[in-house]
Formats: sequence, structure tokens, C-alpha cells
Amino acid sequence: MSKRKPDEKQPGTSSSACALAGQSTLNGGEFSSVMAVNMTGRVAVGFAADGGADNAMRAFRWTKDDGMVSLGTLNGGSHSCAYAVSRSGDVVVGCSADGACGNAVRAFRWTKEEGMVCLGTLDGGDYAEARSVNATGDVILGWSTDSSGTFSAFVWTPESGMQRLDKTYGDMAGSRAGCQGSEKVLDTL
Repeated sequence: MSKRKPDEKQPGTSSSACALAGQSTLNGGEFSSVMAVNMTGRVAVGFAADGGADNAMRAFRWTKDDGMVSLGTLNGGSHSCAYAVSRSGDVVVGCSADGACGNAVRAFRWTKEEGMVCLGTLDGGDYAEARSVNATGDVILGWSTDSSGTFSAFVWTPESGMQRLDKTYGDMAGSRAGCQGSEKVLDTL
């Protein structure tokens, strides 16, 4: 383990990653944080204060060519955050306040072609986050409340939508497993 001076930034932290990228905020906002980088290292995602939106938190996608670009929110919601990105960098997942639901937080999947798409919740729940996406962007893992308020793990695919896994969030706590090899992860859940 290397030693650092107390004021020295840790390599790979969000602020140093954005500084290396040449842009650290959206529209002069107050902060940003990188949450994930794709497998090629060419696309980063996370959240940033958007100076053009009174420093409201916005999910972003960064590339060398485009810089830091806001992914917006669901239906004019108050905030959003990106947590994971596919291998190619074309699919981003996270959560957003949904303006159509009184700013209740919903899981989303974003692509350039479709923009930010709500993945819903489990059984009428009021909260959901997408936290991991497989290499091709078609299997998403996360957690959601159900109508009783219980947090449960979910898997989402285009074919079957959001489906409850047989684990509650508490059973998954501490597990940092992604779903790059989604079939293996799903076998362990």
C-alpha cells in the first residue's frame, strides 16, 4: 500500500478522474462524482451539480469527444444519478426523480437513441435504483421497494421488464458484485 500526503488526491477518485478529463462539472456547477467507467476506459458516468439548473444533481455521461453531458431527468424530475455503464458505453443506468410521480425516485436506462427511460418499481413501490448493467446493456440489476415498503433486489430485461429476485436488499448488502457476467451473478443470488 502506498502512502500519500493528507492533502494529496487518491488516484482514480472522481475529482481527479474529471480533472484529467478536462472538465469537472456541468455548466460550472459546484461538484461532480464519477461512479463508473466502461471497460475501455473511454466513457465515465456519475452525477454532478448542474450550474444551469441551480446546481441540481444530474446524471452525466463523459467522453473525450463530447465532454460531460447531462442525461437529464425523468419527466422534469428534480435530480438524477448514473451508477453504471455497459462495456461499450452506450447504455447507462441509475435513478432519477420522476416529475410525473411527484418526484418519486425511479430506476432508469439511458441510450442516445431512446434517452432516459423509466424502468418502474416492483409491485407499486415508491422507490427504485438501477445499480449495475451487463456488458451488452440488456440485463440490469438494482433494488426497489414494493407496495409494503420492503426493499428487494430486481433484475430487468427488455423481454420481461422488472422482476423480483428471491433476495431482499438486506441479503445483498455488502455485495459489490456487478453483472458484467450476469448469468453468473444471477446464479449466486
